[in-house]
Amino acid sequence: MLGVFSVKVGAKLMAVLVILDGQMSVLTWVMDYRNPASVMFRWGAPGWEATLQNVNAAVGICSMLAGVAALGSCNRPDLQGLRRFKKYVLILMVWTVSWFLLVGLPVDVTYVSVPVIRAWPVSVLPGAPHYDIVDPAWPNGKPSVCTDVSEAKQTLAKVLTEKRKNRAVARVLHNVYEWLFHKYLRCRQVQKMFWSVMLVSLCWRAYAVYLIEHFCNVVKHGGNGKVMIGQLEDLYKPIDIQDQMKSQIEQVFNHMDTDHDGKVSLSELREYLKKTSSLYSDLATA
Repeated sequence: MLGVFSVKVGAKLMAVLVILDGQMSVLTWVMDYRNPASVMFRWGAPGWEATLQNVNAAVGICSMLAGVAALGSCNRPDLQGLRRFKKYVLILMVWTVSWFLLVGLPVDVTYVSVPVIRAWPVSVLPGAPHYDIVDPAWPNGKPSVCTDVSEAKQTLAKVLTEKRKNRAVARVLHNVYEWLFHKYLRCRQVQKMFWSVMLVSLCWRAYAVYLIEHFCNVVKHGGNGKVMIGQLEDLYKPIDIQDQMKSQIEQVFNHMDTDHDGKVSLSELREYLKKTSSLYSDLATA
């Protein structure tokens, strides 16, 4: 894995990442349902927000189960289990793209209040009549994700200051927090961050698919994910079953022939069975 870990350790790390990703989804769902008044982030349009949350929680539970099963498949290693995990990660990629599109593409029509008489100084007089128009900065609607983050900023500022005993200090801090959030989390920045997170999410899932596929090739060629004899490019060549069986027989014979005389004696056979067969060891002990 990037030259740092063996392919087996890399596959295990990807399984752990899937488990953690599932835990975050379930934890978010639990927190939102337990504290509906202090939800930090809304999931897209109100019409399908609850459905998205429920489906995402179900996907999170499946991710935890799939990750645990993948860890077992990596330890054995189990080729069929690894292939099932790869298919699940592919499904997870489809769900990730769907979630980001459903949350990031909807728009909200925003309005601004403007004076009826726009000539100065009448427009700035207290009590001057106003009316609402569509925000000229967002004539086609403002992305819902920006509206959600704007509400989240207010909620976060409230959470950061509500425990202050001194109301004057709390009011000042609240204004400071709102100013910081408004300055550094504008809509354009929020959109860039949102789609960047989607790109990162897809990248690590795509790498997980590649790594699991590589691990499957290693297992098919008789490797265990830690050590493999031969050239790396041989993994992508067609497997010759007859040659593979010959190679495995030669490996077993070399393990038995401890004195390297080209013959396997009865004592060498017994020693080999003692090391490799628990049934033979139990019978010999009895």
